Amino acid sequence: MQAMSTGENWRAIALSIGVAAAALAASAGSSLAQSTCQEDFTKLQSARDAQVKSLNALSRGGKAKIDPGQACPRLRSLAASERTLLDYMVKNKDWCSVPDQAIDTLRKTAGRTGQIAAQACNVAVQMKKARAAAEAQARNGGGPQVQRMPTGPL
Repeated sequence: MQAMSTGENWRAIALSIGVAAAALAASAGSSLAQSTCQEDFTKLQSARDAQVKSLNALSRGGKAKIDPGQACPRLRSLAASERTLLDYMVKNKDWCSVPDQAIDTLRKTAGRTGQIAAQACNVAVQMKKARAAAEAQARNGGGPQVQRMPTGPL
């Protein structure tokens, strides 16, 4: 899974979310809206950042490939965090003065994260099935038993 072999995707995602946060903070009109929106956004962003940090720890900062079995639940959590953040931004677009560009960027990012999560989980399932088949084969003596041809005179 090339998409998860480096930390570049996670950095790009973090950058786009950071741009959305800055746009949200800069565009919030009233101090009440700005305060409420910023608090909520900070909580949601912190939850998302924790998921990214967890994935980066798995890849040792992008220097190692990530095991799909370990990545699957973390990627699902990241996708859920991004969907929650997106839902908040869409729901509070007017109150928080969220720019359309920030919502579009996060929508694309969340979609990409969801695709990567689905790929990782599919690979994890395939790896689990292959491991189970290999273990079953090992228990049965290393594979199908081949009947030997008789030797000597018939």
